[in-house]
Amino acid sequence: MITNDETKRIEFAEKHASQNQEIRELLYSFDNNKELIKKGTGLGFTHAMCNYDRGNLVILSPNNSMIWDKGKGKYNCGKFFSIGGSGLQYKLDELFEYLTTTPRPLQNAVVNLNAEWLIQAKENQELWELLRKFNVFIDESHQYVGDSSYRSPQGEALELIYNEFTGQIVRSTATPIPYGFDIPKDLKFQLVEISRSDIALKRLGYSENLHDYQTFINSELEKGRSVCVFSNNKDIHTYIPPNLQEDEIVNLVGDNLAIKLLPYDRGNKDVKKPRLRNLSSAFFTGYDIDDKCSVVVISEQKSPHTKININDCVQAYGRCRQGVYEALYINVPADYDIEGKKINCFTSEDEVLNEIDRYFYKIEHVKDEINRFGVYDVKYATTEGYVNRGEIGSSTLQAVHDYYQFNEDKRIELFKSYNFELYDYEGKERNDEKIPRPKIAQQLKNLYQSKNYLYWKYLTIKQNLRYKKKPGFTPALGLMYLSIHLIKEFKIEPCIEILNKSKMEPLRLYSTLDKWLRLNFPMDYLIEQLTPKQVEQLKPYRVVLPHNLDDQIVIDWHMFFAMYRVSVGNYDPEIKRYLKIAEMAGNKKIIKKFHHNKSHRMTLAPREVEKAVKNKYKNVTQQDKDLINKVLKRSFKRIDGKQVEREDIEIKEEQVAQEGKYTNMEKVSIQHNKVINLLIQLLHMGDGKYANVRKGNREYGAITEVAKKLRCLVPLKFIEFDMISANPQAIDYLYDTTIAFQVYKNIMKNMRVSREEAKTLFSTYLNNHRFSKKKARTFYKDICKYPDSKALMLAKVTADVKRGTFFEKMTEVEDNLMSMLAQHLEINSLRFHDALILPAWECKGQALPALFNGFRFDISYFNCKDNFHCKTVELEGEEQMEIELKSPKPIESEPTFNELVMKLESRDKNQSSLERILSNYQKTG
Repeated sequence: MITNDETKRIEFAEKHASQNQEIRELLYSFDNNKELIKKGTGLGFTHAMCNYDRGNLVILSPNNSMIWDKGKGKYNCGKFFSIGGSGLQYKLDELFEYLTTTPRPLQNAVVNLNAEWLIQAKENQELWELLRKFNVFIDESHQYVGDSSYRSPQGEALELIYNEFTGQIVRSTATPIPYGFDIPKDLKFQLVEISRSDIALKRLGYSENLHDYQTFINSELEKGRSVCVFSNNKDIHTYIPPNLQEDEIVNLVGDNLAIKLLPYDRGNKDVKKPRLRNLSSAFFTGYDIDDKCSVVVISEQKSPHTKININDCVQAYGRCRQGVYEALYINVPADYDIEGKKINCFTSEDEVLNEIDRYFYKIEHVKDEINRFGVYDVKYATTEGYVNRGEIGSSTLQAVHDYYQFNEDKRIELFKSYNFELYDYEGKERNDEKIPRPKIAQQLKNLYQSKNYLYWKYLTIKQNLRYKKKPGFTPALGLMYLSIHLIKEFKIEPCIEILNKSKMEPLRLYSTLDKWLRLNFPMDYLIEQLTPKQVEQLKPYRVVLPHNLDDQIVIDWHMFFAMYRVSVGNYDPEIKRYLKIAEMAGNKKIIKKFHHNKSHRMTLAPREVEKAVKNKYKNVTQQDKDLINKVLKRSFKRIDGKQVEREDIEIKEEQVAQEGKYTNMEKVSIQHNKVINLLIQLLHMGDGKYANVRKGNREYGAITEVAKKLRCLVPLKFIEFDMISANPQAIDYLYDTTIAFQVYKNIMKNMRVSREEAKTLFSTYLNNHRFSKKKARTFYKDICKYPDSKALMLAKVTADVKRGTFFEKMTEVEDNLMSMLAQHLEINSLRFHDALILPAWECKGQALPALFNGFRFDISYFNCKDNFHCKTVELEGEEQMEIELKSPKPIESEPTFNELVMKLESRDKNQSSLERILSNYQKTG
């Protein structure tokens, strides 16, 4: 794929390539930079370099498993250092001592380390000056670019070698990157192709049916053969074939997959003679299996983490050093990924070459940015000021791999270049029978019985939730790990009793832990507080704690528990009703039925929905009717193919449907996901993948997608620090008016409407470009009470103008102000249009400016109706608001039936029937 007429070719007949004198000299000479292309795996290059005896050498390995495997051996070099994993700083110290105490002519250090430890070595400048004079052997050189998409040190380490090392560099791989675009063009590399003289053709079965993996495994096991399964899918790693015991299975996986498997009581186990080996991508390269096995490699296109490209398939095949009985490559295509996005792959070589050209252009562009701006805030710049070519190239490489993997002719061509012959595998018919796996209750018990320290693994889950879209790292998994950690750490007896029962309900376990935490670690900023009666009942739960607990752990737990409650629908009946009615209003049949009747659909459709609601709930309130109308309006806009404006939460959805096509976005499951995304966003305050997305002068994200009614599902108090009368204040700023705080009052008085209605009306006139200037001027002058000259000026800039022009002006003011305010506050914040959302616990005792840059602000709770406690003080001559968090008074006792009747009657005099009251009483308990 990357060789040419100048490529040197060597064949050998020995068992290992290093036994051939010419190849051994080629490996050890280091007289120039070389790219060694092995025509097959298992040629023994890495082992030969571990025995290097001609001076000092760095061996850079992409995976810890390779380093650990080689670290078990004994070699002929003067001193061998194996540095892969955590807590190995002492090894670098030992290396430094060796290099500073051993005379230079006698030094023969071979240092096998990973990218992270190479970068760590640079922190000791004295050590680095000695280390960078070493020659370098880059093992499995194809892997660094692909890994850089989620592990940037892989590319960063290569840049340190290419730019700072003075020794020669040898790169080695059996599966070179197509077109060789990863080989540095600024360094001259000699291409050398090395192959066995008697290389045999390898047969490889090919299937696109995922379920064939079970057929293949069971068939090979019945023949008495051991099987190696290469996959990153957790479900495949937990499959137990019939007639096979768990102690005959070993799971060889990286740290991340091990966390996902631990609740299933699976993971890296010491099984002496396994019949089934499950291996993840951490073991696709550089790991030796000293058995003859059958091999199945399972790739699923729907996710980048379960997709296994052809190069990795070839590497996986080569792990079995004693040979392979039968092999199968299952390559499951998908039209859409796990997030529902359309998957597109290149279909022509021109597209591939254009993509590679973009890669080289991007490198030059980043170089220019670094020269102009330095490394700070420049994407793809390393700490030392180099371009991380690996990170840039990861997306290019993925596109190239997909081109070969999902175009039949190119797939056959690439496998043929690796000496594989594909044939169609004939498995059984598709089997959709679900594989039985431990339920959540059993998973919790497995974690409790585990000897692992779970907190650090929990932090890995939390980190992956923040930054990576990795299947398997879910809020449910985070809750399991953190709950069991707390139960084990504090020996929480009520929870242990539940875990020890034969039948255990997860919700009961979590609810018990919730009460225990609220009692022993009370927090002012929890919305729901224990009542005195509950405190009395929970007295047996109170304990003398061996040590305190960090607030952040308790905060995390409450947020994860809230995610779980939302996912299982465990929340207030009023919210259930709200969600269900919204789903009924967005029903596809109703929207399709009245779609074309545009003149009467907003009359006919509400009637039909209200009838369905009455059949289900016996009554329809005015709030229900308002909700139904809002949902129907935006649903009809969606099916019309128009942009939808969420009136209840002031958001413009960008998912604009094609006319005539419709998906019910009000489904309860969709709303659940939105709330869970909001909880994750608030947990991380918008860091990582849950950061708001900027569109124009505003930011949109999970926080803008959740209806105001559902914010109460967030268990902890968040503060909304927002501009008072934002639009009128912005007009004062832009057009030198002075009545910002009177505008809404004037509209309320003159139109006899509520403040919310006044705000909506004012916003409508500001943003409706279709109004005539005369109509707008009349509104601004007579209703808002702007002076005539100012009313005329406002009419000219808002009415009969290009759509969105005034909105852009207003949001630009808002954007600049919010950016400056966020930088001014020393508190984590998340932007919410003309407000900042702040964690209440970080605001306690803080002073927030009541006036900032000439704009007045106010504070309230974002997600609860509690009265807000703050006092206005003057600090350094400026008016400040000082926040006082006070726990709400708990309910002393549940209302009696008579009290409830009186409460309902006083709430709505128009709905005082005894039947209605009884119905509500039954629903509320």
